[in-house]
Amino acid sequence: PPIGIFGAVPIVNDQAKEALNFAITVSLACLVLLILTIMSLGIGALLTFPLMMIIGIAALVFIIIAAVQSNQGTRYRYPVSLRLVK
Repeated sequence: PPIGIFGAVPIVNDQAKEALNFAITVSLACLVLLILTIMSLGIGALLTFPLMMIIGIAALVFIIIAAVQSNQGTRYRYPVSLRLVK
């Protein structure tokens, strides 16, 4: 169904779903690392916090690349993303 005055643009819908899937994937990865930290009584933080930092920096880079590609009108697929929302 159309949204707003001009209707839904297919590439906008596609990229919104792609971004949502990527955000869900990153959130799940960080949640798993947080659970591992809690289960190891904090000792696992020596491994999980640097991994969370790497995931955060990689996510930021991928988001910037996606924004640039979308601005140019091309569809961008995140390299590591669960396709939960179709």
